[in-house]
Amino acid sequence: PGMPQDTNAICTFPGEARVAWFKDPDGNVLSLSQHYR
Repeated sequence: PGMPQDTNAICTFPGEARVAWFKDPDGNVLSLSQHYR
């Protein structure tokens, strides 16, 4: 959604946090995030 993404549609933020967006079968936009300690 308007942010730079790699070839797998994953956006990496400073500090190595990553977020991926996708749509479920009903068309809802969902996201998964990974944060490092």
